[in-house]
Amino acid sequence: MPAVFRNLPVLLTFFAACALYAEEPSTPARVPPRNPVPYADVQWDSVRRVASTSHAHIGTQATLDRAYEDGLRFFTISNYYPSAPWWPLADIRTNQFRAGQEHGVMVRGEFKNGPFDWNAVLQDPETGWAGGLPDDLRSQIPFVVGGQVFTNIPGDILEAPNAEHHSFTDTQLHLCAPGSAFRSGNFDARNRFKLVDHGYAMGVARPWKEAFALILGGLIVPDGGGVTINHPVWSKLSREDVIEMLDFDPRVLGIEVFNHTCALQQESKSCAEDETFWNAVLATGRQCFGFFVPDHGINASDGDWQGRNILLVDAFTVEDCLRAYRKGHFYGALLGSGLAFTKIAAEPDRVTVETNGANRINFITETGVALEVEQPSAVFRVPQTADGQPGVAFVRVKAYDAQGETLFSQPMVYAPKPE
Repeated sequence: MPAVFRNLPVLLTFFAACALYAEEPSTPARVPPRNPVPYADVQWDSVRRVASTSHAHIGTQATLDRAYEDGLRFFTISNYYPSAPWWPLADIRTNQFRAGQEHGVMVRGEFKNGPFDWNAVLQDPETGWAGGLPDDLRSQIPFVVGGQVFTNIPGDILEAPNAEHHSFTDTQLHLCAPGSAFRSGNFDARNRFKLVDHGYAMGVARPWKEAFALILGGLIVPDGGGVTINHPVWSKLSREDVIEMLDFDPRVLGIEVFNHTCALQQESKSCAEDETFWNAVLATGRQCFGFFVPDHGINASDGDWQGRNILLVDAFTVEDCLRAYRKGHFYGALLGSGLAFTKIAAEPDRVTVETNGANRINFITETGVALEVEQPSAVFRVPQTADGQPGVAFVRVKAYDAQGETLFSQPMVYAPKPE
């Protein structure tokens, strides 16, 4: 079945959400808490694994081809400038966001509804400033919308809206929002065409709580998808910052634990630090899902990109994939080599893990690696307190093989934060 027909129900919901997103903030009270035991209802014998990523910049046919050839099948592309979903892929044209945009932006601190015709803004005879731009920029105006960016879209993929949002007024946060139709900002990266100088915000330009409510209000599947906090250490977020965001709404799903673009920046240690950061958040008894992403890594020419979220779904649909993100029905993989968790079962006194070929399994709690086993399956006995309660805040699992693959389970929360 062609992808456009498989996506038709969510396409219709998407267009409705696009019309309402600026007016319909979400209502956190209706939403269940993040799942403390993510794999409890996974049917491991029949589950389907779908490779995805919550944060990937894919702007060319060649990059799309590479991601597809490397196994991605659920695409939530997270491009920015503007932070508008590249969805459906078949609709994206070259220069379309330069010529104009349908969504509104913050202008001098006030939200102004779209559409915006940027050619008209820049060339307005009274208020425009195109004539004062450098020759190399002035020669590009008027912007002309061209042909399709993606001319060969595989028929066996699924798509959902997403974008990377940035430039909040009260935090250095970057976030993604798989499944949200929310859009922000304009095309003028780094203010080259001076839109920011003339009052048009490049990004969100709102306080994060206000923006979160709007982003979550734009979810196309009410019980699927949500907000991911991108590269928290790179963004210089504190643990307290992340805790406040997690506590804002259960649909704030968690943090990026591995970001390949950070890993490619040799001077940065933030990727290793992000895993330590994750443990510190989990030690508070909060569920915080971990995400594993390439960011710009699929575009890198030096070696294979890393970072995937392997979704565990009953059916190959957009709705099931977004619900897997919401429920924590996924695990992380660096390479996508085929190494897989084939069972994760959490009971009050033990965690059982099986894989299809790991040579090492680590069980991790707030104290660090609590057990290391050099075999493809293992059981971890959960420490108990004197009164028979679990003696750890969480347990999570890492599995390795001889070829360099690493898998990361979602945390199983044993001592949840008191409400």
